[in-house]
Amino acid sequence: MISDRLLSLLADAHKSAGTQEDAQDQDRALIWVGAGQATPAELNAVLNKAPGRVLLIEPDPELARPLHRRFAAEPRTGLTLREVALSDTPGPRPWYVSNMAALSSLRPISPALRMLLPGVRQTAAPLVDTLDPRTLIETANGLGDATLGEGQAVLLLNQPGEEAAVIEALIDTGQIDHFSHMLVRAGRESWFDGAAPLSALRDRRAPLGWRIQAQDGDDPDFPLCLFHIDPATRTISELSAALEQAEARAAQATEGARVAQEKITALSTAQEAAQAEITRLTAAHDADQARHAALSAERDATLEKVQRLTEQTTAEQARLTALTKERDALIEKANSLTKGQEAAQARVKAVEEEQERQRAHISGLTQERDTLKGKVDTLTKSQADAQAQSSAISEKQAADQARINKLVKERDAARAQADRKTEDQAETQHRLQQYRDEMMKAEGQLRLLRDLLLNGSDL
Repeated sequence: MISDRLLSLLADAHKSAGTQEDAQDQDRALIWVGAGQATPAELNAVLNKAPGRVLLIEPDPELARPLHRRFAAEPRTGLTLREVALSDTPGPRPWYVSNMAALSSLRPISPALRMLLPGVRQTAAPLVDTLDPRTLIETANGLGDATLGEGQAVLLLNQPGEEAAVIEALIDTGQIDHFSHMLVRAGRESWFDGAAPLSALRDRRAPLGWRIQAQDGDDPDFPLCLFHIDPATRTISELSAALEQAEARAAQATEGARVAQEKITALSTAQEAAQAEITRLTAAHDADQARHAALSAERDATLEKVQRLTEQTTAEQARLTALTKERDALIEKANSLTKGQEAAQARVKAVEEEQERQRAHISGLTQERDTLKGKVDTLTKSQADAQAQSSAISEKQAADQARINKLVKERDAARAQADRKTEDQAETQHRLQQYRDEMMKAEGQLRLLRDLLLNGSDL
């Protein structure tokens, strides 16, 4: 039985269903699952306040038969009756018929229900067709000219054992957004195999912004609960989810900035090491250049000395030639003269001795010149080696400079990336603050609504 209070609240729910204040009555809908279990008085009370579209679901043929007779005699525009069950998945399923019609279900009864009601038993299990939540809404849409919008429908769910599965399917498919209120009869315990109790259903509703507006405990084992969407709670839930996502993005941006900073530090360290290597190579290059300059100066001095010795040798050769000519002239004169032969021979001997000394002196100069030439060759080779080493150092210095330029570019790119991540982090922090402000505003609205509800209850 549905109490008068729940019927009154349900009538108010029909009035409030819809997303706009001027929503037409024919655009709203009432979907009643298990309508065959209602008494004629309950049926009249609900349908008299129902909107333009009414979809009645009754899987039990015995309970559906009186409904068919009534609406055949009293047809109503926009109303249809379907002999199907509501399920989380479409397709035929066994309908476990109970000797107590209100306990017939798509699920077998559980041992807990057998203990509660020892006389209950299931007498048959014929196959019945089922509607899934998406097809349910499509069927309701077919009863009017416009499709159902957000919050434009009211759901009465009285199909034992399927409450939680159906509502979970409504959530998963997004069809639950079409409803503003849900009047659900659910078991206090898990009375059917695999069925969730009412407590699990209550816990599941809170995060989605639904709350229990009223509860009828005339049957404490199968209480009736009227759920309705609480916009403030839903807003807070959505803002909380958005806040969590924003905080996750902020943490990700912070981590990205940290990684980028570590990369910048590593690149800076590498740049400093490369710069130190360039400094070392530059010093080595300068030292080699100084050594090369010293060797060049020594070679030039040696060449100058060789030039002087060559000039001296040439002069001595000229003098020797002159002495030789003089000796030959003296010999010729000695041969032609008979007088003064001894004096001429003595002169010849002196000239020959002088010539011999000049030859020895020229030989010494020649050896010294050859020694200096060898030293010049050695210095020339050392200079060539130093020049080759200086070129190698210059090439390595150029390669290191190119590597430093590359590291500088990478460091600048990493700094730019870090700057962008810092900007993203600032933007995320700004959004976080906006979410927090909106959440505080929504919590204030929620407290105001609760105060209004409490004051209304006291009245």
